[in-house]
Amino acid sequence: MTEVPLETFQETINRPRSRLIFIDILHIISIFGTISIHHNAVFVGKKFDSIDWKVGLILCVFYQYSVPVFALITGAMLLSYHEKYDTRTFFKKRFSRVIIPLFSWELIQLTWKVFILHTIILQWNFRFFIKMFFTSTIDFSYWYLFTVIGSYFTIPVLSPLAEKQNQNLLIYAIIIYFVLNLMLPSIIDIFKLSINLGLTLQLKSYSIYTLTGYFINSYPFSLFHRRLIYICGIGFSIFKYLYMYNECKKIKRFKWFDFPSADLLHSTTIFLFFKNLKYSYINSHPLLQSFIKKLAETSLGIYLIHMIVIYYENKFFPCILQHYIIKFLELLLHF
Repeated sequence: MTEVPLETFQETINRPRSRLIFIDILHIISIFGTISIHHNAVFVGKKFDSIDWKVGLILCVFYQYSVPVFALITGAMLLSYHEKYDTRTFFKKRFSRVIIPLFSWELIQLTWKVFILHTIILQWNFRFFIKMFFTSTIDFSYWYLFTVIGSYFTIPVLSPLAEKQNQNLLIYAIIIYFVLNLMLPSIIDIFKLSINLGLTLQLKSYSIYTLTGYFINSYPFSLFHRRLIYICGIGFSIFKYLYMYNECKKIKRFKWFDFPSADLLHSTTIFLFFKNLKYSYINSHPLLQSFIKKLAETSLGIYLIHMIVIYYENKFFPCILQHYIIKFLELLLHF
């Protein structure tokens, strides 16, 4: 494999912080996608094959980029942590930012659901609290934050792949994982084949996002390779929609079907697209840059509280935002 020149690699790694404004923008669009996909659940629950249902399915597939892009950001920003500090400092910094807010808001939500909504019956025993706090029972959307914590445990094991001399090994891991862990299961599912699913690279699912996020952030891509990824990302997403629509048609209702190769390509397309935009206007306006940064920093807090907000929004202002998005797309489909 052809290696990236050392000078190019070092320039990419040591780029000024201002050139990473796209990371802040990715945080913003990812949290917007997360909120939108949870709003969208109302519409995929509508009458099967109605226009609302079809557009809801389109949005459901499109917004699927949100959590994978968060995972790509994690890899992009953290896999080479050893260049800044040791592993002990890494754990201290990362866990304090996630674990304390996560369990604090789980406690708040448990109190809310026990004493206000009355949707959970409080039980004073050890198993009850383990189930509540460690299985995303209190808020199903918190599953991803436990995945983030797992990623933090995994990053020190994967971090040697961020070293320059291991560039080919990093590319090997991404390609083999994509083929065996993502593409192969999709092919097996589509064509109803039988094969030993132990034939994989033995890494957990979100490890590929950690590695890919670091790779696409740290190494330059030619215009040809970017366009190839864009075409694959869009093409796989369209195929995922058509496949899901066909499968849902068989059972006359919505059901989510995993298509992990499409999710990786979809999120990678969005990451690369925003990475390669020009941000000269934003970088020349410190106030705007500061606003974007501050907004991006709220993404974890928004993620932690967004289901509470959606609950009260649906109670008092049912689906207003998503309703107008749906109707706008319905008009486009009519044309």
